[in-house]
Amino acid sequence: MAIYYTHQHAGAWEAANTCGYLFGNPAYGIFQDEDYAYHRPAYDWLAGQYEQRTKISLRGNYPVWLSKTRPDVARGDLEQVLDVTTFIEEGV
Repeated sequence: MAIYYTHQHAGAWEAANTCGYLFGNPAYGIFQDEDYAYHRPAYDWLAGQYEQRTKISLRGNYPVWLSKTRPDVARGDLEQVLDVTTFIEEGV
């Protein structure tokens, strides 16, 4: 079983605990922060490409970025806008 890591706002984690799974709700996207608003067109393009290539609708959500590499907090891998680091176990 693999472990994957992701950086999310605290609100995204609270929503995941409520509904039972983590999803790419745009309300918690990095582009909600004024300094990162320029990311929104790229996220929109990415979501559109996903839907076009997989023929699966994201229903207005975004893909969730995952990494197999544990973040190195001592090296500064966590940005200020990221409130929660969690992991997702494959198959859970």
